[in-house]
Amino acid sequence: MDGLKEYLLKLLDISRFFALLDYLVLIGIFLIILLIFLLGIALRGRTFPFAVLFLLSGGLIPASPFIYQWIMESYLKKTEFILTHNESLQYDAVYFVEGSFKNIGYLDFRGCVVEVNFIPKDSKKLQRIKYKINPRYAHIKIYKTPLNKQESMDFKLVIPSPNPKVSFDLYTKGACY
Repeated sequence: MDGLKEYLLKLLDISRFFALLDYLVLIGIFLIILLIFLLGIALRGRTFPFAVLFLLSGGLIPASPFIYQWIMESYLKKTEFILTHNESLQYDAVYFVEGSFKNIGYLDFRGCVVEVNFIPKDSKKLQRIKYKINPRYAHIKIYKTPLNKQESMDFKLVIPSPNPKVSFDLYTKGACY
């Protein structure tokens, strides 16, 4: 019983981060999955359509978080992230990152986040992929400046090198919330 209570409290804590639009998108995805499942049940007399629709609804359940993220990032919370500088300075062990965010979605943002991952230049291809997924050195900067629809925000970062003896490539990404 305590495990269920802890789970529900965690779920309640996570639900505070969702807005009304998030709930509407999630409910829409759930209703589409339910309709595909019910259509499969209605066509259970025909084996092939039943199997296809049943497997499709079953496959959409684990894919629903990715569908939700794709809808939010591609349409509702779409941002344009442009980097003008993303390199080390010539004579110092310091990296300079400059760019801008532009809100081209349908919602206003409360702030934006820039994450810079340091990838050693002499690393192999598989290590580079590993460092992109799980960086050893990273710098995260949070901007709490609201960004309304069709507005832009510029940013500049000066980041000291995490290890001055090693030269790094920068993998920089940004997102708004």
